[in-house]
Amino acid sequence: YGTGLRPRGCHGGTANPVLFEQLEEMAISVDATFKETMTGSFVAIHVWGKLKNRRLLLDRVHARMDFTDTVSALRKVIAKWPGARRKLIEGKANGDAIISTLQRQHGISGCEAVPVMASKEKRTHAMQPYQSAGDVELPDGAPWLGEYIAEHAAFPNGPHDDDIDAQSQALQGLERARDGAWKYGDLRL
Repeated sequence: YGTGLRPRGCHGGTANPVLFEQLEEMAISVDATFKETMTGSFVAIHVWGKLKNRRLLLDRVHARMDFTDTVSALRKVIAKWPGARRKLIEGKANGDAIISTLQRQHGISGCEAVPVMASKEKRTHAMQPYQSAGDVELPDGAPWLGEYIAEHAAFPNGPHDDDIDAQSQALQGLERARDGAWKYGDLRL
């Protein structure tokens, strides 16, 4: 697949800086796990922004977490990014329980369960046009940048794909209308 990912200074660096007030939309995307393990999957929580054709990764949490830690980390991200009104949470693993807890116990709105309707490869392939066009921007100088790009470069044979899932979910979510259906088939694969 290749990555097509490049750091572009979206946090105010020299390459096309963006002020958060300029963003048309922000969304939080969550790829959760069933449970914390020492060697298993990570939880990936991303904050993405949309400005015309640009898709900017604004923030990232990536760690092995159990359910309670995931809810806690997500609440911190939500508090840090109040403009990210949509919370796109993968509708498997602990996703439904996370949504229920956020809504019922913490009064957090804007949570959307994202159905998994296509294979990881198809979902990843669907985001390739954004990356190939240079429209996916990563924060220049982020300490995790190498790890993030390496995960994309190793896909589908790498040991982890949590950031890939969170990214593809965010890119798809930023494209669809709020009241539209989640249809990966709508994208040209």
